[in-house]
Amino acid sequence: MTYSNRQLIFMNIGVGTQKNICAVTFECHGSNIARDKARYIHKISYYGRYMVDVTILVRVLWPGGPQRIAVKEAELLQRDGFTVNLVFIRETSRKVEGMVNVPHKVVFGIESNRRLLQKLLLMLTRHYNNGRGADATVDLDLIGIYEFTKSDTKVVLYFDQFTSLFSILRKLRGPFKKVVFVHETAFRESSPLKKIIERIALVSSDYILTNSYFNKEVLNSKGYKNVELVYPGIQLMPNLPSFDEKSNICIVVTVFEPWRKPEILIDIAEHLKNTKIVMAGQWADLEYKRKIENEIAKRNLVNRVQITGIVEESVLHELYQNSKVALRLGYDEHGPGMGSLEAIGFGLPLVVNTGIGITELLKNYGYDLIFEEIIPEEIAQTIDKLTCEKKNLGKIS
Repeated sequence: MTYSNRQLIFMNIGVGTQKNICAVTFECHGSNIARDKARYIHKISYYGRYMVDVTILVRVLWPGGPQRIAVKEAELLQRDGFTVNLVFIRETSRKVEGMVNVPHKVVFGIESNRRLLQKLLLMLTRHYNNGRGADATVDLDLIGIYEFTKSDTKVVLYFDQFTSLFSILRKLRGPFKKVVFVHETAFRESSPLKKIIERIALVSSDYILTNSYFNKEVLNSKGYKNVELVYPGIQLMPNLPSFDEKSNICIVVTVFEPWRKPEILIDIAEHLKNTKIVMAGQWADLEYKRKIENEIAKRNLVNRVQITGIVEESVLHELYQNSKVALRLGYDEHGPGMGSLEAIGFGLPLVVNTGIGITELLKNYGYDLIFEEIIPEEIAQTIDKLTCEKKNLGKIS
């Protein structure tokens, strides 16, 4: 793997005394798609005689984008010799075989889903984000308990706003430096409650990291000046199969939820002539997954659309390798989408719409597979064309 045009951004967030400064360093490595936006290594270095222990705190252990980034973050920090505590607040029923390849801790097991308070918190979670299943419950009580009992690290990287809601409890037990990763900001929404929650989550943050320029601008406009843009990384995969060795498959990888409108993929499949859509990834609500499967059967598209559910990393890699094109439609999402980044890493032409944050990067390079409107027939025609033209394979990477 080769990299070029390394961009280093040093940000002092202070640890201990003024002369002992902790710097957060970002290394952005270039590629043909974006010189300084293809991959990042975010590491916390301590200028002194020893290194700082770092805790990376994630709400739930399941195969989602933030979890994948957190695991890679821990791997890179440990590789560089840092002591890293990768902590997941709660276990879920979702398969994660092959995803977590570094030492980690799960604080509360699957049995915690049976507590009485969980049902109330699930109702609140669905009010906040409609369509979430039980595994996606925001466990305010469990997060609070963990934060109140832990104060053993100098730097805590909270991997979303909810994990940092009770950081004040940790502050009461001892000083530490607070860094929050914002994947999507609630300040652009109309809900006053969501904005209040975000304010509480970000209070006293030493640094805020975010994955899109849009999010950074929104946060800056709300008075947060300590915001740094860090695009998640792309790992360019070696030894990929040739075009002729692949199947006519269009792969879609995401966490499938009602607001991401997977039924649109069925509409697209109805217009496909020589391509099959493979929907790979977990479903936030398993009951909703069954409804989509029934709709596919009802429309007699079982040979045109395949739902794999959660798959192991090795199987997911095989699916990418066997596909000729990738599709990722977004609906007011400003993060790049891990499925988009992974598809690029596997050299696939990526069909997107303007509702997904990866277009923020692609537009700068004259990329022409971006749809302003979601018109199933037109998207299907483009996908069919891409599965027949080998010149597009590897072009984006």
